[in-house]
Amino acid sequence: MTYLSKVLIPVSECDKADDPYQVHQYLFRKYFSGNMSREFLFKVKSFDRVYGLTVLVLSTTFPESKIGIEVKEFDPKNMLKAGQILKFHVIVNTSKRVAGKDQCRNEDESKYWFTEKGKSCGYAVCGNSLEISGQKKVILYKGDTRITLAKCVIKGILKITDIEKFSEMVIKGVGKKGAFGFGLMELSRA
Repeated sequence: MTYLSKVLIPVSECDKADDPYQVHQYLFRKYFSGNMSREFLFKVKSFDRVYGLTVLVLSTTFPESKIGIEVKEFDPKNMLKAGQILKFHVIVNTSKRVAGKDQCRNEDESKYWFTEKGKSCGYAVCGNSLEISGQKKVILYKGDTRITLAKCVIKGILKITDIEKFSEMVIKGVGKKGAFGFGLMELSRA
């Protein structure tokens, strides 16, 4: 089973709300530490100076704590079907490795990457619906290790072509670096 959770992280506990690695660490310690697998996706939805950080979390294990969290069961195979057309919104890491260095893809390369990704993830982009925004280079630190990422917001309309592959992608995320807040695809009716 898969669980979709809405988590509220109080202001007092999110001093580094703009650091996705720190958000991931907080979520792991607070909700998933008994399950040593760190395989969950998250997406920061909003930050409020009074209430804190609102985060969506998609996990294959039920969160350990119920404090500050709303949880719903989520089964994409039973909720979605092949041929269905959906709106989507996803934050992805579109960096590419060139000559041993991470580089950011430009807008056209990001569109091509996402469209091609659909072949292995069970979706096809509908027409020219892709919109790219928020492209920027993000530098994070995991301990002393510097990590360079290319943050990109992609939204548009897609058609599910293979429900098995699509369901797996929804659960595992699209692209890499889920631990840094990338890959959780939000879906809605088109």
